[in-house]
Amino acid sequence: MHRVLVSGGKLLCDGPHRQLLFEGIHLNYTTLRNYVSRMMVTYGLSRQRINAAKPPRQRVPSSNALLFALMTDSDRRTPTEQIQVVCLRKLNTEVAKAIGLVETSTALIRKSSRMTWRGCQLKA
Repeated sequence: MHRVLVSGGKLLCDGPHRQLLFEGIHLNYTTLRNYVSRMMVTYGLSRQRINAAKPPRQRVPSSNALLFALMTDSDRRTPTEQIQVVCLRKLNTEVAKAIGLVETSTALIRKSSRMTWRGCQLKA
């Protein structure tokens, strides 16, 4: 018996249908296609549907969300915020420097850094 082809999400049962007709077995094409799809499920095979819904695109974070991710303490960032900050750092050297300045200024405001404001200005 011919193999059933899965092409572009469609089951192509033409070969098996013609073979069955040649052997004298008159079977409706739709019945054969339904049988083949049931057998695929039985064997754990799957096919991609043509009209399947595409997964929703991940939302782009807003500028406020990115700024909040930068302003939060690095220990308290969520994993997604950590990834966002790392991606921002990889954009450009100037952006990485700006992120460093934002982090040092927030550390100074929180008084969690030993550096003084004057030292931060001299470093920049």
